[in-house]
Amino acid sequence: MVISDLPMILSWRNNSFVRSCMFNKSIIQTDEHLKWFNNAATDKNKWLLIYELNGNPSGFIQLQRLLDSSDTLIWGFYRNPEIKGGIGKKMGVTAINYAFNNIDFINLIIGRVLKSNIRSISFHEGLGFELVVDEHLNSEEVIFKLRKNDWLRISHDI
Repeated sequence: MVISDLPMILSWRNNSFVRSCMFNKSIIQTDEHLKWFNNAATDKNKWLLIYELNGNPSGFIQLQRLLDSSDTLIWGFYRNPEIKGGIGKKMGVTAINYAFNNIDFINLIIGRVLKSNIRSISFHEGLGFELVVDEHLNSEEVIFKLRKNDWLRISHDI
């Protein structure tokens, strides 16, 4: 992702459907978005990716290492809201393969999902993520995890 992608990503992020699936449902202002990008772009533990399908920008993926030396990433993503369904699985597989094959020492991907986001819950389950049961979690969210060795075992079937 480069700075010229910011207007496109901001318009996707502020789309009412995309916001309804986010933990932060606020409309993001341009100056706030630029500040976020400038911080993220210089953070060695964050990867901001544009997913392209047939050469067209179709989704946004953020990967973030939890700690400097951690083998764990947390991911977030959304698709271009003008594209009607059918790209989520392809984008997810691409992001997972990127994380496990291109980021050193990553062995676990974590996904945080609003309990109300049934599509994202099904999406994570369909990609082989395992639900984490923790009684201390926020009552509005669920956590999923995917280990690299599990992904290598199941990915050919997805």
